[in-house]
Amino acid sequence: MSHPSAAYRASGGDAVISDLSDDDISLDGAIPEESVLRLIEILEVPRHQAIEMLVQHEGDLEMAVVTFASL
Repeated sequence: MSHPSAAYRASGGDAVISDLSDDDISLDGAIPEESVLRLIEILEVPRHQAIEMLVQHEGDLEMAVVTFASL
């Protein structure tokens, strides 16, 4: 029985790995868990949205916040 992989999965360490193949939002490497938590705290968004925003901004927390504020 095969299970579809989740868009994001937690690694063994303290980072989140993106499994997305879309070139516009894929990220080579990991997003620090601390950045995910900070974005959730600052913007009061769900975890999946914080991860998506960080992937879109290549892990740049400041740019994710600025982009969200300009919406």
